[in-house]
Amino acid sequence: MITVLFVDDEPALLDVSRIYLERSGELKVDTCCSAGEALELMNERSYDAIVCDYEMPGMDGIAFLRHLRLVGDTTPFIIFTGRGREHVVIDALNSGADFYLQKGGDPRSQFTELIHKIKQAVIRKKAEISLQITRYSVERATEQIFWLDTRGRFIYANEAACTTLGYGSDELLLLTMADIDRKMDREAWSLLVEELRQKKESMGSSRHTRKDGTEFPVEITFNYFESQGRGVIFAYSRDIHTWAESCGVSVEIRERCREITGLMPGPFMILTSDGRVEFSNRAALSLLGYSEEGLATGLYLQDITEPAELPMMMEILARAVKGEIAPPAPTAFIHKNGSRLPVLISVLPQSDSQNVLVGIFITPQKEGRLDRYRILFEESLEGMMLVSDRIVECNREACEILGYPKDELRGRTILHLSPPYQPDGTESSIALFEHLQSATSVNSQSFAWHFRRWDGSICRVRMTLKPIYIGERKFMLANIVAGEKTQAGPKT
Repeated sequence: MITVLFVDDEPALLDVSRIYLERSGELKVDTCCSAGEALELMNERSYDAIVCDYEMPGMDGIAFLRHLRLVGDTTPFIIFTGRGREHVVIDALNSGADFYLQKGGDPRSQFTELIHKIKQAVIRKKAEISLQITRYSVERATEQIFWLDTRGRFIYANEAACTTLGYGSDELLLLTMADIDRKMDREAWSLLVEELRQKKESMGSSRHTRKDGTEFPVEITFNYFESQGRGVIFAYSRDIHTWAESCGVSVEIRERCREITGLMPGPFMILTSDGRVEFSNRAALSLLGYSEEGLATGLYLQDITEPAELPMMMEILARAVKGEIAPPAPTAFIHKNGSRLPVLISVLPQSDSQNVLVGIFITPQKEGRLDRYRILFEESLEGMMLVSDRIVECNREACEILGYPKDELRGRTILHLSPPYQPDGTESSIALFEHLQSATSVNSQSFAWHFRRWDGSICRVRMTLKPIYIGERKFMLANIVAGEKTQAGPKT
């Protein structure tokens, strides 16, 4: 499975792109909306390839690429953008991009070509570094590694073998196994080679002799490989006396992380998978009105979240526990004194040796601004949904049109609410991708669309997509006006 990080500042495009790329079953795609988020994800895990838009606020795609190359990250990088000027292409390739693809045209062809380029870049990169990694890992291994022919002559010895035995590499290549292991006379070696030809592997213990004549006990493993009729024997030897015990070493990473986050100026909490507050830094405790002693008595997400917001928060927590990184979401906490605290939260999956943990970054919001937004949003006569990679928020009219309770509508995607095909026979995923692209380029896009309601019936609507910003975060606002309800079908 090829892992891909897809970076684009159009969050509504990300889910459609992820679904299309993952259709082949060969790609696993993570998405994010900025180079900054991408760097955070890359601190947590590595990817086989990166697909990135060019025009993004803050650090653009080429600046992101240059940063990665500057710090020595050689992950295959594909620029996938609507900007097609020649100097941009040249700049991208000169900065280390593996490929440059321009958006536009038939989405099927676009994504087929993109999948091909991803696989091609990954295969090429693996081929380029495979020999380097193998050589480096063998050379720098702490175990003594030897390659021998079937007559027992050394054809390679790594640094650890040379150092342990006290020979230079050129000296060791003039010797045989019998020179360092007195048990391995000609007869014993012949028996070992015959056993390896049949079983391919043999393990045991022996004593090796250094250049100065001293001996030391070893555990040794032999493996047999044959190519074009010639056998090669790989030997892995470990000095029993100097083998370091590693399992007792305690680095106390978790406690050091607590010290660092405790000094962060912004509110930050760590939750367990059941919503218990495992850790809260000073800023978060101050915001919520709790003391460290109060935290020690047991504090849960439901204790600090406004009841109306709790279902959405538990959904975000559940997704984070699965390793998904949700976009920042507006919500409201409850102060210890009962007052309401509008906030914007961002979640980040964590882990320790025993538990799945979720980190939550908290940004306080102004009450009046959030209230006005909610009133206008809720009282609109049109259905309204705020969409990032999923539906972050929806109003009463949207719930009425689609027949879903609000808690069920949040967290779903537009594709999940749509039948597989639209009336003209176009796949919903392809049609939605085209509409999202158009909305992004012309700032608004209105079109007819079919949704599948909660009861399975098909609902015709007029949908308008418009990119909007809330703070520095980009969303897609979907307005829907209902037409007539048609035939029923199976509920998804």
